[in-house]
Amino acid sequence: MILLKKGSSGNPALKDWKVEIVCGEHAYGCGAELSVEFKDIFKHAESNSYGSGITYRSKCPCCHQDVMIPHEGVPFEPEDVIERPAWLRFKRNALLMQLAEETPASRHAELHDALTEDGIECTLLSKLFAAELQKG
Repeated sequence: MILLKKGSSGNPALKDWKVEIVCGEHAYGCGAELSVEFKDIFKHAESNSYGSGITYRSKCPCCHQDVMIPHEGVPFEPEDVIERPAWLRFKRNALLMQLAEETPASRHAELHDALTEDGIECTLLSKLFAAELQKG
């Protein structure tokens, strides 16, 4: 990939924003102390008998539970934050890109087959290994 021109980095307040939280402080969790940045959060729509609303959450790297981010003092609005399914796709795709970059080209077909056997199928995976799949 060739960088033609850097894009805007969005809201500068979000670039350096972070919060320290404890996993499980607001719900189930393992008690791990976390430093969460803006890129680590997603929004989650909730509705129950008391009404509906939006919460901000992240995923604990220790226990994989969703961790609630307090609304107090956040410099963003709900429209600034992506929803959980989009966040999960972004994280999955970033991991797939990292796997592809760290795997020698001669083993891409093997990696593709292993990921497919594990049930990981997506358009990015097919695009990443398109050349190797055509050879095989």
